[in-house]
Amino acid sequence: MLLQFKNISFGYDKNENIIENLNFELNQGELAVIEGKSGSGKSTFLHIAGLIAYPQSGVVTFMDESLNKTKKLFKFRRNIGYIFQSHMLWKDLSVRENVAMPLILQGIGRKNAYEAAERWLCDVGLEKHIKASVTQISGGEQQRVGLARAFVHNPKLILADEPTGNLDDETGDKIMHLCIRIARKNKTAIICVTHNKKWNHMFDSEYYFKKGNLSSIRRINA
Repeated sequence: MLLQFKNISFGYDKNENIIENLNFELNQGELAVIEGKSGSGKSTFLHIAGLIAYPQSGVVTFMDESLNKTKKLFKFRRNIGYIFQSHMLWKDLSVRENVAMPLILQGIGRKNAYEAAERWLCDVGLEKHIKASVTQISGGEQQRVGLARAFVHNPKLILADEPTGNLDDETGDKIMHLCIRIARKNKTAIICVTHNKKWNHMFDSEYYFKKGNLSSIRRINA
């Protein structure tokens, strides 16, 4: 088991929980997609999975260790990659520098970080834009940079929040297929929040978020 939520509850208001007694399990290499209306708690769920928000009650287990032990959070965060709807790239950095940044922040030397970034940029088809500014490439290409950055440090888990939300259908298809291909190749687990059902068949597990809890629609080991 890679990630487990056990009786998780969370709320910004003490009198009302956004998430209520939620249980969830994700295996190593499992690809899970989560649907749900706006405001249902999907993004909050990702924040808890990514150790950005902390539940008021319940236990989160990642890589067989309880995340209640806050002194180990940095270790766990190093095993998580993020893909955002709005790219979240540093505009004053080059394409290569953006992808290398997670490695540099982990203490990897700049030369080795750049070499790893270049390999990943080649893998996502951006070998011609390695030294370009991110402001000089298209939205679809920027999302490819985001993909490379998410995978560059070989995380166990990728959290994707509406990764194709700002893209046209054709570009969105390419990005989603690329993300799934890379995850399968590297045996990386994914939790993807999306409003678009057209890609759900590509995932191992499918859930629906409603009123602060998850309903399992389909699961590989169900």
